[in-house]
Amino acid sequence: MIKTQPQKLISLIIIILVLVPILFIYLYQVTLSYSYDSDFGRDLVDMLSIAQGDLRLLGPKLSFGGIHTGPYYYYLFAPLLVIAPHQPENVILANAILSWLGIVAIAFLLIKSWRIKPLLAVLATYWLALLPAVIFSARGPGNAFTHQVWFVVLLLSLPLLLKRPRWWAWLSYGMLTGIILNFHLIGVVVLLPLLLIVVIDQIRLGRHKGVVLSLMLAVGVAAAFSPVIIFDLTHGLVQFKNTFIDKSYLAFTQNTNLPSPLPTSDNLLNNAQLLQSHLSPWLGLPFALISLIGVGVGVTHWSKLCRPARVLVLTLPISFLIFVVVARSQMAIHYLYPVTLLSATTLMVVLIQSVSIRISSVVILALLSLSVINWPSSWYQPASRSIAEFRNFTDLLVKSNIKPYLQPNQFAVFVTRETPLTPHGHEYRYFLSAHDLTPVAPDRYAQAEYLIWIAERPDVDYLSTQSWELDQFGAKEEVMVEGIGGREVRVFRKAGHSD
Repeated sequence: MIKTQPQKLISLIIIILVLVPILFIYLYQVTLSYSYDSDFGRDLVDMLSIAQGDLRLLGPKLSFGGIHTGPYYYYLFAPLLVIAPHQPENVILANAILSWLGIVAIAFLLIKSWRIKPLLAVLATYWLALLPAVIFSARGPGNAFTHQVWFVVLLLSLPLLLKRPRWWAWLSYGMLTGIILNFHLIGVVVLLPLLLIVVIDQIRLGRHKGVVLSLMLAVGVAAAFSPVIIFDLTHGLVQFKNTFIDKSYLAFTQNTNLPSPLPTSDNLLNNAQLLQSHLSPWLGLPFALISLIGVGVGVTHWSKLCRPARVLVLTLPISFLIFVVVARSQMAIHYLYPVTLLSATTLMVVLIQSVSIRISSVVILALLSLSVINWPSSWYQPASRSIAEFRNFTDLLVKSNIKPYLQPNQFAVFVTRETPLTPHGHEYRYFLSAHDLTPVAPDRYAQAEYLIWIAERPDVDYLSTQSWELDQFGAKEEVMVEGIGGREVRVFRKAGHSD
């Protein structure tokens, strides 16, 4: 029976209302439980700079050499800091809402493009929405996390690409793929083989038209990378030279970037086992089990699968093999997400297309129940480093006796805490910048007249502490010390400089 427009609208509203509890799950205590780290502080500094009119072509720097992503992540949230620069919690809230909108898009793609019954589609959507990887990404913004739900949307948009091939659809899909990759390049592990399979399949079916569509796909991806390409071409290929000529990529391949990286192995078999153990917690079930069932059921029921489902089945093992080969040095949790989400998506669509509605409903309901049983309740506890704590500290700092030394672009911030890898104090730099008291950039300590040294722990040896930043600042003399908000703050000036 064909639905009328009012009936379609009512159906739309009902499905959205059914998905509202997911929004509550993503938003519940999200600002109180979010741990304010240096990476997010760095992102906020750059977003605030854009909000204040300093437009840019580059996004966050990746840990591989000197490579940056595109600026989409920054421009997505920068408007919020125009409205309320002292309330970066709005970025966290917006990230959760954006993720929920992606969940709504997933439900409608399953119903409209994959032709799945609404009740089963909602069950499947709930399971995807409550995967640990998805909850974590929805509750914590970052270039490695914000896009993860939309990565699944991209995977589930394959029917729009394959069932009615149009040049503009392929161009758009390529651009969306490029934008996703410009949040974090680790997605290439999944999206490169996926696109190659799509292109080969389309050329096999469409020949000349398939070539044209493939070119449109490539043009779309290239267009999304144009800000990064333009920057490098207009700056003497600085990213390329820094990464490959100066060999800054060695810090990545030699695994010296992260203080506590996840273990990997040069032995491929051992690495496969290690990666499987890393992937499983983000699925809530053994990755090997989910993947083997997804691929196994898909292969044995190949004739029942539509073309998009077949693409996912082929992509999953190839992606994992690529991951095993390339992920043998530095490993962080967000590197695991693309393969994790691909395996869950593949299992879901294969089950729904291969077995009866009753069986697939029971299986997905069981998976959903396991997600609830293994609920990550610790993620909802109050954070040890809340944003409010740093905002309150900075408010006290700018009213203290140290204020005269906080002249814009004349002072540097240096922080000592439990980890030596975050001395730039981006968490503090952001709120100082929001007060229009911008410190010098992290690579310009030599240009600062004063050094504001914030000690988060009491046992700091100011004389023996060594770092590149302190060397750049040079010989120094202590001006004053003051206890502020549970921290010890010391002001140093360059030796020989008079106030």
